Amino acid sequence: MAPLISCVLSMQSPENSPVSSRIKNNIMIHTIQGDISIHLSAREDKYLTQYNGVVFNCEDTLKSAVNERNDLFQTGELDKFRLLNSDEHTNLLKMARQMNGSVGCVRFDKDKCILLGDFYKLNEKISSSTISRKVSIEYCTLSKQTDQYHAACHKMGAIYKVYSTKLTHMLHRVGVRHVVGRELWLAFRCGDYCLDSAFAHATNNIYTPLKLIMSELWLNSGYVVNMKSMLKQLEKDWTKEKDKPHECQSKENEVNEAFKEKKSQIETEIIFLNERRSVVLEESKQMKMEFLSKLIDCVTEKLNEQKVMRALKSKNWNMNTTFEHVTTHLNKFV
Repeated sequence: MAPLISCVLSMQSPENSPVSSRIKNNIMIHTIQGDISIHLSAREDKYLTQYNGVVFNCEDTLKSAVNERNDLFQTGELDKFRLLNSDEHTNLLKMARQMNGSVGCVRFDKDKCILLGDFYKLNEKISSSTISRKVSIEYCTLSKQTDQYHAACHKMGAIYKVYSTKLTHMLHRVGVRHVVGRELWLAFRCGDYCLDSAFAHATNNIYTPLKLIMSELWLNSGYVVNMKSMLKQLEKDWTKEKDKPHECQSKENEVNEAFKEKKSQIETEIIFLNERRSVVLEESKQMKMEFLSKLIDCVTEKLNEQKVMRALKSKNWNMNTTFEHVTTHLNKFV
């Protein structure tokens, strides 16, 4: 594994330095390909780079990080290490039992190539010593490979977090307000983990017109629930406020007016949201009916409309994908 990035070098480097890492305002900034910056707090950076051995460089991309993780996973060494690690832990536990005790807080010393833990005598809560057992060379080798895989997973996660944030902002700019994490990952996977390709796939295949309408309905319902909760809480607060004695009538009138104004604002917002919901709901029904009509015109069998609607929902409201699925598996929808 490549050596860790030197924090001292990063601190001494100017802001426009070509190195891939620098510190600014107590935040470690790692720059990867495409001038994409990964901002980490001191704690996050220590956890990734020192504890997990993650190394960022200027050539990194989301695709390279995914490929690195997949290559390490496909070797099959992880399953071997899990089995071997389980056996070694069992052997250490057996050793402790033979010594009339038990073992806890088991850890691996890479330098000495031993597995060790805190030894507890039976009926004693305080550990009296440390117990250790030499492990095989294979265990040491597989342990290093497992650490490399975990480092690759952490690296991919840090890069994906930045990529997904950028994609979310790009989608917000074109009117996509409700973005789900699994849909972002699908967009990246189908877009070969490229930001621009993921955006193209998301706008063309995921956030289709019907999907946007259904997302707005979902958001609308959430907003209405929140507004009603706010109104209920406001009325509770008002009830408590009424029971408090006020110094003068003007103060009481001021409180009353403030309550009425706030209540009116919330009620107006609820009315607006409900009116908008009615409009959007009608639009969604119209689009669904048009989709059904188009589908019925292309088949000779009588379709079960409920099954078709369930398929449309399962396909994330993508009418093109649903159309192809229904016509291909027509026997399931008659």
